Parts: sequence; structure tokens; C-alpha cells
Amino acid sequence: MHYALDDGTGLLPCVQWTRHQSGCPRDERVFNLGDMVKARGNLRWFRGAPELSVIQIRPVKTCHEEVMQWLSQADLWSRVYSQPLIHSPDLCTAIARARKSLQVPACTCGSPFRNLHHYCRCTATPEPRDPDLHFRSTVLDILTDWAERSVQGFDFSILRSSPEVSAACSQVLARAPSGSKITKLSQEQALLLLLRTSLKALQVDGLVHVSSTGMSEIIHFLSSPLYLTPLLRRCLQEHGESEVHSCTPDLESLKSRAAQVGGVHIAQIPNTRIALCLESITGKYNNDGATPTVENGSRGVESIADAKTGNTKGNQEDNKKMRERG
Repeated sequence: MHYALDDGTGLLPCVQWTRHQSGCPRDERVFNLGDMVKARGNLRWFRGAPELSVIQIRPVKTCHEEVMQWLSQADLWSRVYSQPLIHSPDLCTAIARARKSLQVPACTCGSPFRNLHHYCRCTATPEPRDPDLHFRSTVLDILTDWAERSVQGFDFSILRSSPEVSAACSQVLARAPSGSKITKLSQEQALLLLLRTSLKALQVDGLVHVSSTGMSEIIHFLSSPLYLTPLLRRCLQEHGESEVHSCTPDLESLKSRAAQVGGVHIAQIPNTRIALCLESITGKYNNDGATPTVENGSRGVESIADAKTGNTKGNQEDNKKMRERG
């Protein structure tokens, strides 16, 4: 929902989500032109202009509330806004820590999922019962194979009864130290435990989204070739080719834009994986933290232009790799 608010100094464009990222409807109120309201949200910069992402909006209850707002603004100006901006040492340390956490880590494991899904053991959530992540890799292989066949949503019971999953469970049990808790479980109990923990880790790492439909659990695979890469390409395309060359969006802005164009699960994907995907799309990612840049201008424009036909060079290469692995 888009509208504008007039605070007495000018019109401020506002955007308000009518649905939460989980899919649940939010409280929607209808206001008429000229109504006095009080809005709370996050101020951001979108396409060269300020914009308010509204979190809460309500009608003004009394005439005194507007007067109190003007008095509060005057007080804030005299005490805060008119003073020079000085960053505290704690804030500078927090900014440096945040930038370091967004750096794209180098891969040392050589996992084939690094280029295919921008995911590997170097960035994965660890699993003590399966240190080399053999069981999780088997699950990813199965999900990749099903996604290549255009399967929309995977039933948990089918994944549980897969022979490949059972074989991977047997290998984990054979490698487990004697006397460990998992060796005291039956084959079926160990398989269910490994499958649950693997899916939970994949959900934390932004590879899957698990939803319940009646008595069934449906696994949605957020693969890079079929979900993340096309979504980010579309966001960069809508950002404008001229802006892509000058200042492509930071990760949080890109996540917000992806949610607007239908990527409701983008919020659960870690910034590290998004940065790796942007690196494969634009050719370069700055290690100082937040801004992906285009290494070669023509390369970036070509990728975005091809995205209009849905047959991008990046997707062709990813699909070729998937066919070779199959």
C-alpha cells in the first residue's frame, strides 16, 4: 500500500505492507484524504528519494495530540538535531563488526554446492552428529534433483522414505564414535533425528522453508538457480540499469525490494549467501560490507537485459552444471 503523509514541511512517500512476510494478514485501516494520523516506521532512501516504511499508523484521538507533537519536535531540535553528529566508540566498533560479518568468506572445502547454491561447509551451520555434513549433502542432492524436475514442494514423508537418505544415515552411524547417543538409537530413530536436524540447519542457512499443510509437512527448496538468482536479477533490473552502474543497493535494501516483488522467504536467507549470489551475478562484491558492484559494465547490463526474457546466461550455466551432476 502506497500513500503520502504531509507533516507540514512537505509530502513524504510511505509504503505499508498489507501482509507480513509469514503470509499472515496485517491490521489494515482505511483513512480518507485529510485525516489526521500518527505514523511510526523506518525512514529509508529508495530510488533517490526518502521514503517511510510504515510499521504502525493510527488516527489522532484528540486535538491536543498534534500540539504535543509540535512541542516534541521543537524540543528534539534544540537538544538533539541541532547538535553536531559524533559517533561513539561503541557505535564505530559495532559498525566494523557488522561489516566484517558481511564479508564473503573464502571456500576451503571445495563443495560443489558453493557455485550451484552459494552454500558450502564453510558457511553452513555445524552438526556434531555429522561433522563432515555427509547426510545433509545427500538431502541437498535429492532436493536439487527434485527441483530440476520442476517438483513444486517436497513432502517430508517421501524424503524420509528415500533409499539415499537411509544409506546416508547408515554411513553416519558407522562413522559415529562408539558409545555416542546416536548409536543407541534404532535405524529409524536415527534417520528421523538426522533428517529433522538437517532440515532445521538448512532452514537456518536459508536453503529450505518448511510449511505444514494439514497432516503433511511440505519442504520448499530455495535453490539459487530457480529461486534466489532470478529473484535478485529481477530486483537489480527494477532498480534501473543506470543505478546498477553507480550504486547498486545494499543487502537490507535489496531484501526489502525482493520481498516487494514476491520473495516472501528472502528474509530467512543469510546475508552471506545473498552476497555470494550477487558476486556471481554482478562479478564482484566489496569486502567492506554492504555494496555489491559491477566489475565490468557491459557484463552487468547484459545480465540484466537478458533477465527480461527469463533466459539469463547465469541460469544457463547453473542448469548446465545441474545436468552434469545428474
